[in-house]
Amino acid sequence: HVGSFLPCDCARISFRDQILVNFGDIETCSVPQSTFQRDLTQMASILRKSTEHSLILIDEFGKGTAPASGIAVITSALQRLAE
Repeated sequence: HVGSFLPCDCARISFRDQILVNFGDIETCSVPQSTFQRDLTQMASILRKSTEHSLILIDEFGKGTAPASGIAVITSALQRLAE
């Protein structure tokens, strides 16, 4: 593991083959995509690359869009990951 701090007395974490991250990035005019489109692109990449042994970290998903749209996409992604 990468040596991340865990705010607890003990933890049991199994081995992972990869760490995939979806994080809120900075907005830029040089990339012709909306924030939500970048979120969708990152999530699609995570869904393609992930295995049952992947650790997936998602932060600020759907920021910059209607709450219902963000919730619908993250719900679908979580259902896919749970399969």
